[in-house]
Amino acid sequence: AEVLTARAERCYLQHDCRRAHALATRVRNRDPYDFACVPVYLAALVELDMKHELFYRAHELVRAYPERAASWFAVGCYYLLVGKNDAAQRHFHKAARLAPRFAPAWIGFGNAFAAQDESEQAMAAYRTASRLFQGSHVPLMFIGMEYLRTNNLPLAKHFLRGATRLCDSDPLVANELGVVELRQGLLEDAAATFRTVLDLLDRLP
Repeated sequence: AEVLTARAERCYLQHDCRRAHALATRVRNRDPYDFACVPVYLAALVELDMKHELFYRAHELVRAYPERAASWFAVGCYYLLVGKNDAAQRHFHKAARLAPRFAPAWIGFGNAFAAQDESEQAMAAYRTASRLFQGSHVPLMFIGMEYLRTNNLPLAKHFLRGATRLCDSDPLVANELGVVELRQGLLEDAAATFRTVLDLLDRLP
């Protein structure tokens, strides 16, 4: 299970969400409550827009383990996916209260704030995740994406480059960096970055 979970996380970080979901599902089939694998499994469901499976899984987790942060994180993921951002914020906040060092809850919290154009709160949540998730490029990527959304291109580039230094195999990070360069009018740089995106996608299984 540990090996499969690690492989699923690696695939997810490379934005190969279908493969991540397939691997995480193998773990879930062996143990539906393997909490080491639950976050990547839920994250893959969100990225793949699998609302029905996410709803069922969240209900199952809350019924069985209402004291676990991951259970309420699952509910928050479902509400975020269906666009009910206030409810998503409440459930991510509950998950973070139950386990203040549970970084995925802070990422979800930030995403729910960003979806409602509440940039300051989103940034605060992403920075908390960055402190908890040191060595992961994911919080830096979301900080960069939020700066891009608010058109602060220099800071967006700074954080996206930081994310790239930590993980140069994630096509989403490269794509967002290409968008920044395009908006800055750096057409040759943007073209090179988008070619990198295509190369990274070609390497996916």
